[in-house]
Amino acid sequence: MSNRGKKLDTFEPDYVVFDLETTGISPSNDKIVEISAVKVKNHKVIDEFSTLVNPECHISEGQVL
Repeated sequence: MSNRGKKLDTFEPDYVVFDLETTGISPSNDKIVEISAVKVKNHKVIDEFSTLVNPECHISEGQVL
């Protein structure tokens, strides 16, 4: 990535924001309980995703979005 670590002076028109809800703030002790995402294109929300997660179940990379 050529722009890695560089300041952005404008808002990108297309992006995805995701949020993880957890049982606490410790990555070694607490669990993910919900995953949500919002997809924005041309500065408008075009899609949303949210799902509850069983904290006792492993989440593989292929299962998310």
